[in-house]
Amino acid sequence: MNNNDNIVPFTQSAVRNGNSGGPGGPGNMERRVENLEKVTVGIRETLARLDARTDALKEHNASKADMSDLKSSLIQWFVGTAIAMTALASAISFGLARFLQ
Repeated sequence: MNNNDNIVPFTQSAVRNGNSGGPGGPGNMERRVENLEKVTVGIRETLARLDARTDALKEHNASKADMSDLKSSLIQWFVGTAIAMTALASAISFGLARFLQ
């Protein structure tokens, strides 16, 4: 993809004629700006709602330190469980060996 594919050519005739390049010509500029200002109010309200939502989500997110602590804790539980199960299996097998003799 060429870097210039997304560029709209700018002509000097548009500047000389006073045309902004948009629909309606220069006489409709005030109306267009008013429409943009109306839309901006809605965008600001939506942005405020999204900002509130992201603040609420930040409270529930885990940091890298939290994840590291969790990883260490899980490894300790896995190793501890493996040792306990090995000890239990050994005790059962030695108990059965004595019982069966």
